[in-house]
Amino acid sequence: MIRNHIRTYHAGRKFPCHECPKCFPTSDKLRIHMLSHSELKEFLCANCGRQFKRKDKLSDHMKKFHFPGIEKPITKRARINKKIISHKEQTNTDFEPFVYKCHICVIGFKRRGMLVNHLANRHPEVTPTSVPELNLPILKANRDYYCQYCDKVYKSSSKRKAHILKNHPGEELPLSRRKVSKTNQEEENGTYSQTVGSVTANPHGCGWCHKQYASKAKL
Repeated sequence: MIRNHIRTYHAGRKFPCHECPKCFPTSDKLRIHMLSHSELKEFLCANCGRQFKRKDKLSDHMKKFHFPGIEKPITKRARINKKIISHKEQTNTDFEPFVYKCHICVIGFKRRGMLVNHLANRHPEVTPTSVPELNLPILKANRDYYCQYCDKVYKSSSKRKAHILKNHPGEELPLSRRKVSKTNQEEENGTYSQTVGSVTANPHGCGWCHKQYASKAKL
């Protein structure tokens, strides 16, 4: 298939038309083209008397005007469109409950970042600022990070780490929340942290890509 495509569309066009400037990659395509310069119409419709230069044009005419009930073969594009419509109908019932939605594909997403990535990959012409859902404030969890060696509490793991390295040298550092399994309670407890509420922050978009962040510092 690839060889046929390259030969048809990208190979040198070796068969010129002597009636016009056009060239064609095969003699068959040139022969079909030459019919456009000819007045000869050798394919006759026995039902209405119309004449055609090409047999396939006569066949199309017969299907359209004299045998409209004949089912046409389903093309690959038609099958793909049918699958897309079917998928949209199936997902439509699950579409409304989601906050973050792609209205083009009729798909809902659990998280803001999933919608941002979907738009960047599937609809790059759509900017995040033009999507109402992506202009909503970002809900950001507040966590307290405890020192397991004293009663100090910090708002970030980096500040707690600096405290332990300075005041408890040689002691083991708590597990990083990025590396623990959220389903493993023992590992989660090893982070010595807990959620104590949440705050909202306006999204800060990157001027060079689709990414959004909850703070300018992360941007």
